[in-house]
Amino acid sequence: MSPFPRVAYAALSRYAPDRRSIEVDLSDNTNRWGTHPAALAIIREAEAEDLTQYPAVYADALKEAVAARFRIPVESVTTGCGSDDLLDSAFRAAGEPGERIAFPTPTFSMVEIFARMNGMEPCAIAGTAGVDTGRLLAIEPALVYLCRPNNPTGELAPRERIHELLGKIGSDGPIVIVDEAYADFADDELVEEAASSDRLVVLRTLSKAYGLAGLRVGFGVGPPEVILELEKSRGPYKVSRLAEKAAVAALRAEDGWVQSVVAEVRAERNRLPDRAEHGSPGNEKAKSR
Repeated sequence: MSPFPRVAYAALSRYAPDRRSIEVDLSDNTNRWGTHPAALAIIREAEAEDLTQYPAVYADALKEAVAARFRIPVESVTTGCGSDDLLDSAFRAAGEPGERIAFPTPTFSMVEIFARMNGMEPCAIAGTAGVDTGRLLAIEPALVYLCRPNNPTGELAPRERIHELLGKIGSDGPIVIVDEAYADFADDELVEEAASSDRLVVLRTLSKAYGLAGLRVGFGVGPPEVILELEKSRGPYKVSRLAEKAAVAALRAEDGWVQSVVAEVRAERNRLPDRAEHGSPGNEKAKSR
């Protein structure tokens, strides 16, 4: 008889964000300018059936909106309850219990937790400057995880290193997960490449630039055969009816709202180091939109 709890779970504790009372809390990186107006309008116009009826099994309308937004085949798109959900699903789909997951460190804190939850061995490779393809592949992992831009350091792994990694893997090596939760704020993304690749999967979220953290909407893009396995692992009904409607409206909107938010975030980001060094006026309030 198997022990309870599972051995892999014995060392885990419930997720705790370790909140402390401070003047400005940036730890969640949520949108300081609010929620995408098109998504907010959908929520305000909600009908009873949006709550009484089950959502679409695999959020097909959201898949189609993502495919149209990035000009990729819909078969290359999956969806989930935030990109965390898809990361968890990818770990289950990519390898057997006991196999290894390689990732540079420091990085997104949930990677090691998801690995252990799924009975896999997390293998942290020190240093995030660039991507050390040799060290990541030396342990013969079932999956390689890269956060780009990296959370929490903000580093953007060079595109050529991603290509180098994929070239070494070939068509039958480990799956490469590139977490692009913050790609809206960078100048480089790999979504289109993931759709035409053999082993690359890119994960995205609408929690940040679109201001939909409370709705938990994420999507993944990759080769259709890999996406199918993620959906088997993910299970049905992960995106609620309201969340899907709101996300679709936000993705389809052509009002420039996201672009303006991103531009303001970049401008404020460039000012932050100087303000942190010299201090900021105590009565200044965050801008709202």
